[in-house]
Amino acid sequence: MKILHTSDWHIGKKLGAFDRTSEFRSAIDELEEICIAQSIDAVLVSGDIWDKGTPTPGLMDIGIEAMRQLSDAGNRAIIVIAGNHDSAPFFDVMSKILKPFNIHFVGYVKPPADGGIIRVETLNGKLAVGCIPFLRKGHVVDLMGDLSKSYGAYQETLKNIFETFARALSMDQAAGAVTMLMSHTTVNGASIGGGEWSLHTGQDYAIEATSFPSTVQYVAMGHIHKPQKIAGSSVPAEYAGTLLPLDFGERNDEKRVVIVEAVPGAPARLESIPLKVAQRRPLRRLTGNVETILQEYEAELVMLSRKYPDVNSESGPYFDIVVETDGPDTSLSDRIHQNLGSVVKIQAKYQSEVTAAISKLDQSDEESYKEYYLQENGGEARANLLDGFRQIAEAASLQRQEELLEAEIESADAAD
Repeated sequence: MKILHTSDWHIGKKLGAFDRTSEFRSAIDELEEICIAQSIDAVLVSGDIWDKGTPTPGLMDIGIEAMRQLSDAGNRAIIVIAGNHDSAPFFDVMSKILKPFNIHFVGYVKPPADGGIIRVETLNGKLAVGCIPFLRKGHVVDLMGDLSKSYGAYQETLKNIFETFARALSMDQAAGAVTMLMSHTTVNGASIGGGEWSLHTGQDYAIEATSFPSTVQYVAMGHIHKPQKIAGSSVPAEYAGTLLPLDFGERNDEKRVVIVEAVPGAPARLESIPLKVAQRRPLRRLTGNVETILQEYEAELVMLSRKYPDVNSESGPYFDIVVETDGPDTSLSDRIHQNLGSVVKIQAKYQSEVTAAISKLDQSDEESYKEYYLQENGGEARANLLDGFRQIAEAASLQRQEELLEAEIESADAAD
């Protein structure tokens, strides 16, 4: 049996002011091609289908149509869980509508006997998937009767849930089914990278890889955007990562899907397949003076055109521009936009007399945060905490760029 594992689509998420719907649709087309070439029996999507819990009708249609496309008119099972960006009630409503099309949505963590395990018949046998959507810290789930009273920390709660599903899936395995778990949460030690905001990726929302039961064939994880194998797990387990790099913190990630080949009762064999659509329009950060940036920009377009001759310059990379100047330059934004396409944000970097006089202002935001953390806690900030800080800083910068752009548009409209 062959399974395709994908995750964190975030339909509707823009990059600055750029809509990426066409790129997402191209990614789904590529997934369909992979499904056909690899003879995929089922697709697992481990959460965050939409970027917002209440997608517009247009965005809702894009997501549902993508799943119907991958399902091959119901011949291929699609199993989907809700992530922290998704609406669990919406997922539960959609589960009733889409089940006849062999598309299975699970919004809440449910007992295994009450919809928590999705069981499907594929061309190559039975598949049983224990579905564990994103569990918010405040939600208490009584999956094990009196044992629920022993729930303490969030980690222990998730560990108990995983074990409960593993026990239930052992009966499916005895009946000759391939068994898997699918969840949307953070595993301690995973590299967060860019993209996912840190509110739901901290210690309070994490589980240990050693909590994964060894009796299933594979654990399909979502929530972390950086594709990676989960170290420390006794069973094959991976974060599939996003289809596209969602922000510049993800610009160096190689986006992919995971192909899982499994037989009942044995660990799965895994293969990663890189996604070409993510490579055709990469994210690039250019730093230097204006002349250097223009040269690097042209070099990027030449390199991309050699690799993908059908890509035109208007569909080239997205750019994050950091211009090194001698001081404030009010014409900088216009000069960059006149000469470069697909610029998401522009930042001027210079040393002012004020910052030279006060050493504290020389520091980057990250350096200031490190110093603050050291003073407050008596130790250095952990790497995953700094990753989260960078994500928030990047998101804030992007939001400010969007606000400035909207203000410019409103000003221009008022002038007209």
